Amino acid sequence: MIQEMLVTHMHNHGFGFGCVWNADGQPEQCFIPAPLAANQNLDAGDKVRVIVSPNFADKSEGTPWQVIKLVPKDEILADGKIIARHSCTPREPDKIAQARDDLDDRVLAFIKETGYATASEIGAAVGVDPQTASNSAQRHFNANKIARAAVYHRADQSRASFVLYASEANDFLEVT
Repeated sequence: MIQEMLVTHMHNHGFGFGCVWNADGQPEQCFIPAPLAANQNLDAGDKVRVIVSPNFADKSEGTPWQVIKLVPKDEILADGKIIARHSCTPREPDKIAQARDDLDDRVLAFIKETGYATASEIGAAVGVDPQTASNSAQRHFNANKIARAAVYHRADQSRASFVLYASEANDFLEVT
């Protein structure tokens, strides 16, 4: 059944959350998967029509629903069926992807000019939090553009104490 949902939050990775109302009129949180939100230009405060289903058991305690179909904002409905689609101008380029690409360019430039750095140092230099800087550097590492070194303080650690990023592996070595 198609129902109205209020978008409450959109994450910069494309997924989001909204609010649907149960039979008692009480709001319940709903997860919006990134593939369904793609190209919809959803923002917090938007009201959209959706079809929801129960969320996965491990996620349903805080978010009981997930969107399985999102009716595009430019479609007109009658009795739950699409009767017309508005003609629309081409969408402007994805601002989130552009911002991510700009950040990635700044992160790569900083790594190349400094030799090696931690995510905290990269974040401070380019004006983002360490996690965002780490995500950007990891994208470069995954694309084989930079090297990455995990540093462990103790042998029994399961996670690295910190991670260093450099233009190439030799940049981690100090040559005297």
